[in-house]
Amino acid sequence: MKRPTQSDLNSAASTNTLTTLFGSLLFLAAAVAAFGLMVGEEARWDDKVTAYLLIGGFIAWFMYLVRSGNSRMKSAVEEANKAHGSNFRLDKAFGFSSGTDLVMFDTEAKKIMFNKFRGKCVWVFDFAQVSKWTILWKEELKVQGNTVTTKTNNYEIQFFLDDLETPTITMGVGKYSADDWSHKIGLILSGQKLPDQK
Repeated sequence: MKRPTQSDLNSAASTNTLTTLFGSLLFLAAAVAAFGLMVGEEARWDDKVTAYLLIGGFIAWFMYLVRSGNSRMKSAVEEANKAHGSNFRLDKAFGFSSGTDLVMFDTEAKKIMFNKFRGKCVWVFDFAQVSKWTILWKEELKVQGNTVTTKTNNYEIQFFLDDLETPTITMGVGKYSADDWSHKIGLILSGQKLPDQK
């Protein structure tokens, strides 16, 4: 199994951004077409056909993205299991995810999988290779009159690895579960068993 390089990661991120942009534009066009059908008076038949094609195209495109992403993720996990002698399972995944990031733990084989962009970039490391981790977030300050508010978002966990080729990997995590997962990572890497494995 080929380990992703920075170039692979950049390419996957660019593709993900372009796909999101295209999807947003297609959704906007479909929403405008649907709105036009609902409030429009007597629309011409070719306008109706165009609107239905846009709406149907968006639905088909979205279903294709979901299916291809799920298929790519499944095959990436199967390939990682074969290459590393692990037993990561999507149907009983133990780990966390946020957006297109997924982190899974195999406590029997003592391995951790980092999966970015739904299977486009996958790394597998032994628990012993994780030297430390930290929670990252972005803060936004808003000033309105005499009031200053701080908003935190984009929570991530950065893993520091004993690996010269990939010294760090940063993965998204939910805002409200970042502290919990940071604590769980310590328990998992120290060898604590899951309740159903005791």
